[in-house]
Parts: sequence; structure tokens; C-alpha cells
Amino acid sequence: MLGAMAMTSSPIKSLITGLGCHTPPAQLLHLDPHLFPGGPQPGEVIEVSGGSNCGKSSLAVHLVAAALLPKAWRGIRIRGCGAGVLFLDCDLHFSIIHLDNMMQKRIKYSLRQGKEALKKKKLGQQYDKSLIDNAEELRKLLHSDKESLKAEIASLVKQCLKSFYYLRCTNSPQYSITMLAMEEYLVEQSNISLVVIDSLSAFSWYDRIYRARNWFKLREYYNDLFAMVIASIKKYSAVLVATRHTLFAKNFTEEKYKDRYKNQLGESKDEDEHKEPDESFQEVGGSDRDYLGSVWTNSVTHKITLSVVNTDISSEYGSVSVNSISKDSVNTSVTDSVPNKNASKSADNLSLPSESTRQLYFAEVSANQKKTKLIYSIHEDGLKWENQ
Repeated sequence: MLGAMAMTSSPIKSLITGLGCHTPPAQLLHLDPHLFPGGPQPGEVIEVSGGSNCGKSSLAVHLVAAALLPKAWRGIRIRGCGAGVLFLDCDLHFSIIHLDNMMQKRIKYSLRQGKEALKKKKLGQQYDKSLIDNAEELRKLLHSDKESLKAEIASLVKQCLKSFYYLRCTNSPQYSITMLAMEEYLVEQSNISLVVIDSLSAFSWYDRIYRARNWFKLREYYNDLFAMVIASIKKYSAVLVATRHTLFAKNFTEEKYKDRYKNQLGESKDEDEHKEPDESFQEVGGSDRDYLGSVWTNSVTHKITLSVVNTDISSEYGSVSVNSISKDSVNTSVTDSVPNKNASKSADNLSLPSESTRQLYFAEVSANQKKTKLIYSIHEDGLKWENQ
């Protein structure tokens, strides 16, 4: 069903690539204008980090859908990229039903917008010209009966999914081999513009215990691994998006750890002076990114930090400015709204929260020495940016 299942070696392609004749893949200009104004550039590395249940996998699937869908179709502007995507599923959160449903919902949303714009045009009113690619072709599409239109949308999604290459990694050795074979995948499928890894930290604890004696050795191991991956990404003009769990609290000093530990137990400092913080906090030194190594840290061009917006702020969001919400107002105890991969119900029957009760999420984007603060919610057709 997915393109990744049929990736085989091709000596001719390898020879052509070796001679420097590799065709550059499609650019991701419309991947997400809120996160990447003008689109991410070929060779860039994007890190999506955050605690549990803050929407990292949802953001990854949102970007995949935008990359796969075409720029325009049957007279309407879908504002996709028409690109190929390589997806490495290490956390096993991915659901093809969820992706299929998201793509169909986006097409239908674009169709509704195009229909409204066409109506305004007919009445001589002002309308958004960017919604329509070809007015005559759009009129023909809108005159189709309901079942025919539904079949055409399903056919478009199926065609787009032919450019989706899915690889599942269930253990650390498989993950390492897949990462080291990145260049081969990019050679075999020259249309791949976006590589998504969900997530980099899936096997970090296993690697720490069985591959390295300490965190220093683990960082050395990851430096070698990521150096090869990032070199391939840059060589073949792809964009890498990788999610990462926050294994350690950022700037989490030993003193803060001691204070929190005592507050949780309701004990005084005098009673617990002999207790030491966990070894992991001492070894990491308070940085939640050190364990991935310097090669990865220095290669990241866009860092997106996600968190769950405090429930009290969510309920009053209508009167709250996005710039007035600080990091201190984050509460990461709310469950993500991503459909479970083992769900037996079809995507069309998934029950989602109403607009008034939908959970809000906070995204801080750091790129080019600038920081942008955004708030979004998760919908069936992807992410909606609440402050736009």
C-alpha cells in the first residue's frame, strides 16, 4: 500500500547519481507558512521537541500531508508541495488511516473555499483569487455528483500516497541500519523532498545502557550516526524533520531537583539533606539536548518546542494575546488528541472535541536568531493556528 514497501536498488540510478546528475526534488515552499515563511530550504534540519502528549507526532503528520498534496487540482489551490516523503516511524504512533483522512479533509476544505470564492466572483464581489487555479475547471468539478466527487478525492489521495515511503523501526539495531542507509533511500527515490523521523530519542535509553558506558560515549555514537544522515540530507537537497522527546528538563539544576523532590514529599530540607539527585541529572549537566551529540545540535536550523497550553488559559483564549502567554503557563498533563494507531473505527467516525473544548498547544519556533510564538489546535485536517 505504501511506496516504501517497493524500494529496491537500481545500478543505473546509482551510476547517474554518482556522475552528479541527481534531479533536485520539489521545493517545500508551502509546507506551512506559519512555521516556515517562504518554506524550509533544501538541506535544512528541523527539530520538533517537547514532553509527552504535546502534539509532536500530529505536527509531523500535518507536515507530511502538506508535502504530499499537490499545489493545485481540478481548478482549486490546495497549497501542497507535490513532493515525496520518507517517514521513519520509531515510536510506532503513525496511522495511515489518520494521514488518509487528514488529506481528504484538506482537499474538501480547499474545495469549499474555492466554491465560496467562485460564488463571490459570479456576484461581482471581492474574493480571494489565490483560492482558484482555474475557474472553468473548478465549475466542472462542482457540477459532479456527490459520489463521483468523493471517488475523485479518494483517487487523488491514493495517487499522492504513491510518493509516501514508510519505514518502521522497532529496535535500536534496525534504527541504526536504516539511518546509515539514508543515502541509498534518497538515491532510489529522487522525488523525496522531506524526511521525517519520529522520533530521534525512541531508543536513547536502550543505546545508553547497551551501546555506551556513559553519556559521553552515547554522544560520540550519535555524532557518527547523525554526521552521515545529515550529509546525505544536504547532498540530495532534502529537508529533515525529526521529533525528539524531552528526556530531561531544560536547565534542570540539582538544586531545583532537590527542592521539587522535597516539596512533593512534603518534607523539610533538614530531613532530606543526605539525599542526592538522580544520577542522570548529574551526568547530563542540565541540558536536555546533550545526549544527541554536538553534530545534531549544531546542524539544527529550526527548533520547534511544543507544549500544552494551561487549561485555564485555553478557556479564556478569546481575550488572551499570544505574546502574553509565557512558558510558565504550560501544563503537559493533558492527553494528545491523535487517534490511536490500533483504533478499529474508521477515520470518518472519529469523535473529536468541540471547538469550545478543544485543547490548545504552544509552539515556539527558533530560526535565524529569531523566535516566533504560536498557538495551535489539532483538527482532522491538520493544525490550525489560533493566532492567525
